[in-house]
Amino acid sequence: MASSDSDGDFDGFDAYDVECAELKQKEVINDGELDDNFDDESDIEIEQGLEYDSSGDSSSENDDFEDVLNRDDLEWSQITRKVIIKRFSAKQGPTNFPNVGQIDIESMIDGAGDGFKLPPASAYFDQLIPNTFWETLKLETNRYSSQNGRNVNISVGELKTFIGITMLMGLIVLPSLKQYWLSDPSLNSDFIRKCMSRDRYFAIQRDLHLTDSTKQPAKGEDGFDRLYKVRPMIDMCKKSFREQYDPPQNISIDEGMVKYKGRLGFVQYMPMKPTKRGIKVWIAAASDTGYVHAFNVYTGKSLDGVQEKNLGHKVVMDLMETMLYEYRHVYFDNFFTSIDLAIELLNKKTYCCGTIRSNRKYYPLSHVHKLAKGSTKFIQSNNLIATAWQDKKTVHILSTNCDAEMSVVQRRTRAGIIENVSKPLCIINYNKCMGGVDLGDQLRQYYSFGRTSLKWWRYLFYFLLNVACVNSFLIYKLHMKALGKTPMTQLEFRHSLAKCLIGGAVSKSYRRTPKRKLENVFDESNISGHSLVHFSGRKRVCVLCSASGKRAPSGRGIQSSFGCNICSVNLCKTCFPLYHASQSK
Repeated sequence: MASSDSDGDFDGFDAYDVECAELKQKEVINDGELDDNFDDESDIEIEQGLEYDSSGDSSSENDDFEDVLNRDDLEWSQITRKVIIKRFSAKQGPTNFPNVGQIDIESMIDGAGDGFKLPPASAYFDQLIPNTFWETLKLETNRYSSQNGRNVNISVGELKTFIGITMLMGLIVLPSLKQYWLSDPSLNSDFIRKCMSRDRYFAIQRDLHLTDSTKQPAKGEDGFDRLYKVRPMIDMCKKSFREQYDPPQNISIDEGMVKYKGRLGFVQYMPMKPTKRGIKVWIAAASDTGYVHAFNVYTGKSLDGVQEKNLGHKVVMDLMETMLYEYRHVYFDNFFTSIDLAIELLNKKTYCCGTIRSNRKYYPLSHVHKLAKGSTKFIQSNNLIATAWQDKKTVHILSTNCDAEMSVVQRRTRAGIIENVSKPLCIINYNKCMGGVDLGDQLRQYYSFGRTSLKWWRYLFYFLLNVACVNSFLIYKLHMKALGKTPMTQLEFRHSLAKCLIGGAVSKSYRRTPKRKLENVFDESNISGHSLVHFSGRKRVCVLCSASGKRAPSGRGIQSSFGCNICSVNLCKTCFPLYHASQSK
């Protein structure tokens, strides 16, 4: 306040006094109390506002934000204050667990059990992949087969066996698909050979289909959909993922990649991603577990070739459509973050935090490019706080869910020394909660299954199944935690799930009598490097007896199940040394 030293006359307020008075007035309205440094004896009367109730129910109408914000209403100031953060109180976690059965009470008395019969892995998977999924897959596969003059005539049970075998192939990886059906015992694939024959598996894989291709609208017609071939499965999975799990307070949004290198109009190239070329999928996942709650497949530019403006804004609002108005906190990177997005989320009772590009339109710290190492600059308007922090590079953050405060964290240097670093609270929260999508990707990539194909939609089909596997595994872990049980690892869970899907399937062509194993036979006449071994399978004619014209009493050639491991010919035990003696001459 400016005043005269001689007579004490009032000369009016300067710009700083006006800004301070406006901020103090907003604090009174929002927080219900005056700052300690504010002069209680001021002759400026300020109307007392309602007190902020931090424990209010998020569903109450009185908890709405006081005003709907607009970009034009923002007045940025370096004088910061506490932001308004309403308490998140919505339900979170799995909506329902599979039923836990009871076992015989005598087993509890004998110490053989604890009274619980835990649900199988398939019970969690079936919650996310409903029966309509399998029925649609069966219907369209049989339809496509008949349209092409074939009759695969597949059932739901056989489809589950097919998917179960494909899951096992993600656990037991061999270079070629045909190698799973070789009789060589060193490959150890007898279980797959028992469940389904090679020709049957290939026939199902050839005719596997998700929609009726004859009804697909052509490009330019009404109803044209670039994802038509996989649209029913996408819609089913979206619905089940959303219904079986209530999202928690913290949600992270990022893009994922489905690897595909073929020719396709909406294939993306992202050199900074582990999977550099493929189909881009926008994903909203729980920050703590990585559960995929919502996703959208990016199909590129619109049909008229015009690139969509504010794409990041639209992606976030589409993914968060069912998670708004409950005071959640959503985290995203600088591709999505903008002033308009933060305002719209705030108006819909959702907080956000994300890195932002310094040249983003209306960003107030766009002029800040370099600060002193470790220094920070804050600027605030209402609940929006723009932060610039200098680390190795200048990091820009826009947040509405935390105060303009610093916090000390420990960081290990390259030399292995642990040092204390002062960071803005928004960056600490961002680093803690942004990794939900990456966590889900990591879990999915461990034992991912699916075979290469020229058909792009099959990559999305197996992507949906892989996401369902991870989501069901996460629900299973939470169920075991609620029961006080030790959960299986993801490897054990997937193995159990694959066996549940296969069930008791047995191939008609599988040889039910066990084959004889290849065994080394000790013989003093074994020649260096060449050994007499026992071959599996049926007997074959001894090559030496056949060459010398020897015959069995029945008149047939003399057969033997033994032979040389290097020469790969069947030989009688007595013929083995004679054969190699003749070969050495």
